[in-house]
Amino acid sequence: NAARRLGIRVLLDIVPNHCSSEHPWFRAALAAPPGSPERARFHFADGRGPDGAEPPNN
Repeated sequence: NAARRLGIRVLLDIVPNHCSSEHPWFRAALAAPPGSPERARFHFADGRGPDGAEPPNN
């Protein structure tokens, strides 16, 4: 292939279990209530603090 002839190495970084915060499935999951099929596609952790407003740890 042309890259090999030119001495160029091609590196592909694939992250199969991640999606963009702009993806329609993720936006639907945020809009859906807990326990819904939309949320079942993702793992949501409870927030920290007395009212859960702080980001979760880990």
